[in-house]
Amino acid sequence: MRLIKRLDDGITKWLGKPVAKPSFNKYLKEHWKVWGAIYLFNIIDAILTLWAVKLEGLHELNPVMAQVLPYPILFIGVKVAMVTLLMIVFGYLFFSQYPKLHALSVGYLFLFFLLIDINNILHIAYYYGLIGINMAWVNW
Repeated sequence: MRLIKRLDDGITKWLGKPVAKPSFNKYLKEHWKVWGAIYLFNIIDAILTLWAVKLEGLHELNPVMAQVLPYPILFIGVKVAMVTLLMIVFGYLFFSQYPKLHALSVGYLFLFFLLIDINNILHIAYYYGLIGINMAWVNW
């Protein structure tokens, strides 16, 4: 019991005291801008990925998404559904009570999709000869 109490105290010290979980509507009203940006980056990623895989030698790295890649509408739908699931499960259910952890997780998602979009743009620009060297971080 002491170990559990110490772990709980350590987690509370790092995360801060939990706050009351807001209603889902209030949560969306407070965070709609950042989630909207994440959705936008996610949809841009889907469109750029569909474009990039038509180029010679490029493929989808995510094995789940590679299975639905031949169906563009389903591909975009699955990508949006996955982000929606992340938003509801992690953003609202788990992290909304801990503002510090919530800010870190949402900030990470925002940065993650932004970097994926930049990577896709660099690949496409290199393929079409707009830049001389492949400056993308992940080579498909």
